[in-house]
Amino acid sequence: MSNEYEKIKKWIQRNDFDFIFRENYPLFTIDLLFNSPRVHRGIPGNHHKNYFFYSKNGEVCAYYFTKEIQKSKENSEKFLKINFAKRHFKNSKKIQQLYYKFLSAYRTEERSPEISRKEFLSLLNKYWRIYSDLMAYFRSSRPEIVDPIIFKLENELSKNNLSLTKYKILIRYLTTPFNFDEIRLEQIDWLKILNKKPSKEFYIKHLNKYPWLLPNFYNISEIISSLNLRFKRDVRKKIKIRKEIEKYKYEVNKAKEIRLSVKEIKNFKELNKLSKLIIKLGSDRLSLKCCWTGLNHIIRRFFIKMSDVYNVPVENLVRYYQYNEIIDLIKNNVKLKNDEIKKRKNAYLLISKNDKKIFISGYDANKLISYLSRDYNNKIKGLSASYGFVEVKVKIINFTDIKKFNKSVTEFKVGDIIVSGMTQPNIMPIISKAAAIITDQGGLTSHAAIISREFNIPCIVGTKIATQVLRDGDLIEVDANKGIVKILKRRIIIK
Repeated sequence: MSNEYEKIKKWIQRNDFDFIFRENYPLFTIDLLFNSPRVHRGIPGNHHKNYFFYSKNGEVCAYYFTKEIQKSKENSEKFLKINFAKRHFKNSKKIQQLYYKFLSAYRTEERSPEISRKEFLSLLNKYWRIYSDLMAYFRSSRPEIVDPIIFKLENELSKNNLSLTKYKILIRYLTTPFNFDEIRLEQIDWLKILNKKPSKEFYIKHLNKYPWLLPNFYNISEIISSLNLRFKRDVRKKIKIRKEIEKYKYEVNKAKEIRLSVKEIKNFKELNKLSKLIIKLGSDRLSLKCCWTGLNHIIRRFFIKMSDVYNVPVENLVRYYQYNEIIDLIKNNVKLKNDEIKKRKNAYLLISKNDKKIFISGYDANKLISYLSRDYNNKIKGLSASYGFVEVKVKIINFTDIKKFNKSVTEFKVGDIIVSGMTQPNIMPIISKAAAIITDQGGLTSHAAIISREFNIPCIVGTKIATQVLRDGDLIEVDANKGIVKILKRRIIIK
């Protein structure tokens, strides 16, 4: 084996790495995730120089250097300075506005766009810069940065002589951004469509406004088919959806009342300051997620066209080409060899070692990841994002693979539990049925945490291993008061 291989092996064995996420991301996106922190060091959460992304059969896991994650906690203090926080959110808003300009310029159309080589290179460059900026600000809301602020609020609140019930109510309303965000606005607009006769025109117009709904579709026929499936499923539930929206309006007003009631207890000024900051971080995180998810959908339309021009399967182009390789394909018509594509489909490692990029595919990638020490012992612990206790059967949900997600929505029953790497904005069709949520990643202002508090259902986030240990049909005990998941009965697998 090469000297480089041995160096990487020793590097993995010598250091501790923490699991960050497990998602169905293509290599093109992973390459962007590698690039983004290197050009945004000044933004909290972008200081990492040592990490790697490992892909096995299309699914990607990210691991970050433990020592560098611990340094992230220092960034929490920066947000407690009012001027820093204002400047941060102002800059984040500017980046989101750039995204919406990009969105308005490249709407979804029924036909694939005609685009020249020069235009496509320019488009890729714009996409690359906007996505990089969005992800840089999204990293600022990582758990290791935001959760200490919530712990500080909890500590301030505990100084008051409150009953457990009162304490839980205040935690819920002081940390949850009850407002009409992108998810709720989409739900309201979708309800309007349910009152009309379905058509391609309505579907495309809706997707142009909310492109984060279908992040992994490659052509318009699949988009129409998926939205039509949703229409058939939801048209029978119009009254229920309307009631959900009305209930949420009630919660928004109740949140305002309860936040005002904090004036009656100790440390009001400090609690109010922390509450506003936490709510702002949570709202900003969701907005950024909708932006970068929507951006992915927009760019894939153009990959379809380029796959025709260069005679490369669109899935290979999006999922197994790095950014510089796509540029080389466009400029010089240089294609990846079939053997290399095959290796990457099997496995790859994209490594950042002291900011140096290293890429390894195939057998060597699989062998290297085996040196990462992982001891799960079927113990699942995480952060309590929303209190509660339930016994329920597991339902693994893949939010980033829309075909699998649509299947899960159809099969999801009242009382099932959502187990996922992390939730996505398209969760609404099943959230009202869910008994609880468990995620691998995320913190107390993650989408899963916020949506669970909105619906007042138990939630445990940041378990790191839930989707790897649990499987569909397992009977589990979810103690979201303590952040512990216990497996009561394994589903029997007949081979």
